Amino acid sequence: MRAGHRTGAGTALSVALFVLCVAAPGAAAAPRGSADSVAGSAKNMLLEVSPYPADLRLAAHGFDAELPGVTGLFAATDVQGYAVGSGELPGAGEFRVQGEVTCVKVVGNRATIKYRFARTRGPGAPPAGWGVQVFVEDNGPPGAGTPDGNATDAPLPPEIFDPTADQCELPRGPYNPVDSGNYVVRDGDAVGAGL
Repeated sequence: MRAGHRTGAGTALSVALFVLCVAAPGAAAAPRGSADSVAGSAKNMLLEVSPYPADLRLAAHGFDAELPGVTGLFAATDVQGYAVGSGELPGAGEFRVQGEVTCVKVVGNRATIKYRFARTRGPGAPPAGWGVQVFVEDNGPPGAGTPDGNATDAPLPPEIFDPTADQCELPRGPYNPVDSGNYVVRDGDAVGAGL
């Protein structure tokens, strides 16, 4: 019963952060019609073969622009958001990482998010200042067929993460199906084009 309460509180926090991000000043002055956005909270097993559950909560939005001449990479501008990851790693122990989003890229129902760890906790957590790139897939409301999914790259130290912290790769999998929770992904390009 208690774990379900935490998931509900996490989802409420994510939705509240999303609303604050979307209502932030300056969003109306952006050069395009609508911002890309991602919000939600979901739990699943790490790598689908581990007995250890993980939780990813996030709320982010931003306008992005393609970097000329760099295939598959995008620079984020006017990005706002926050992410929290927690779970347990085999042989390392529990971890909790959280921090501000440094880039967001949405293509259709899939998103890429990078965030830098402002705070970390637990024996399995990398040091503060490191960062990570995560991917989420929105397949509609829970119970509507295919579950949402997520994937995570390995965390990187600042000397590797920082030079490309504002450049998200195109969303990619393979996506690990979530066991509970929901992500909502909104492609600002599609909304701005009236799709």
